[in-house]
Amino acid sequence: DVLGTAAVGAGVTMFDARFRRVSQADRDDPAVLALASQIRGLAPEQQLAAVQSAVLGKVRWSHDLDNMKVSDFWSNAGETLARGSGDSEDIAIVQMQALKAAGYNPRDLYISIGRHRRAGSHVVLLA
Repeated sequence: DVLGTAAVGAGVTMFDARFRRVSQADRDDPAVLALASQIRGLAPEQQLAAVQSAVLGKVRWSHDLDNMKVSDFWSNAGETLARGSGDSEDIAIVQMQALKAAGYNPRDLYISIGRHRRAGSHVVLLA
């Protein structure tokens, strides 16, 4: 029960391989480590606010079709930071990787895929 929602078992989905690829990437990426160094040592709530602010200042939202010329592509954090643009899952992945690199417990981080009434599918990081 996260924020009044219910988890529904989806089995294996097309997102599993994408998540595995990006969740293990970027451990040594200089841009991710630089972002993590800005928030390391802060209280967990301050880390969350700081990483959201920093990422939204570095990454402008852009459709994968415009950005990557494909309908859906999950970029790793280093790719997104280097490009300076990404869609909702790219932004959530940068936030996740920066928090992990700063020492945030990975077991407390969840990528959530949902549907927005107007925007369609949407991905956020829950912590």
